[in-house]
Amino acid sequence: MVYRWLRRLEGLLLPHRCLLCGAVGEDGMDICQGCGQDLPWNRRPCQRCANPLPPGTRTQLCGDCQSGRTPKGFDQIMAPLLYDFPVDRLILALKFQHELAPGRLLGSLCAHALAAEGIEPPQGLVPVPLHPARWRQRGFNQAVELARPLSRQLGVPILTRGLKRQRSARPQSELPLDQRRRNVHGLFRVSGPVPNHVAIVDDVVTSASTVAELAQALKQAGASRVDVWAIARTP
Repeated sequence: MVYRWLRRLEGLLLPHRCLLCGAVGEDGMDICQGCGQDLPWNRRPCQRCANPLPPGTRTQLCGDCQSGRTPKGFDQIMAPLLYDFPVDRLILALKFQHELAPGRLLGSLCAHALAAEGIEPPQGLVPVPLHPARWRQRGFNQAVELARPLSRQLGVPILTRGLKRQRSARPQSELPLDQRRRNVHGLFRVSGPVPNHVAIVDDVVTSASTVAELAQALKQAGASRVDVWAIARTP
């Protein structure tokens, strides 16, 4: 209640502007109604990995999940948007141009979409850890910035203590899909108690290898259910 009141006051004093067209923002976010409706929403996702299903498909699972080719470890991925224009530009601006406003917007859009789905809130949010060298280079972890609006709007704490990226690895985007699982094998270590139900927060899911590896580490540390909340899924 206090958060919503502060957002209304902020909107009166400093009106939000759409990051895409410059018009007045809607619902206390930096996006207007028209641009929000035109975003590439993931309207028919696979119910396990959020892979967009082809039009006319009657099944709720994609071919990879039906055949067992999807990486194991996580229970369900939810990704309300597709990694397509202009979502891809917003994510790149956050990660490589040090613009935090797109992170706040994308995290808020994700929170609204998840709330509309009536999801069961987890007991904690786990942003995908960055290697310390990459954190020093970038100055922040984009997954943490995306998790902040989710935490505020859904009332779920962010968990970072005891999470470690043990080594530097090649960016997944530089590797073909068949090499991505090997690239992240043993990448994460989780120490200390972990709540029973947590959700990993990430920007984009492509092969799901990274979030699957982190999910396995979280389950080894005591979690029984690990969901993934990503902003976008590659088409």
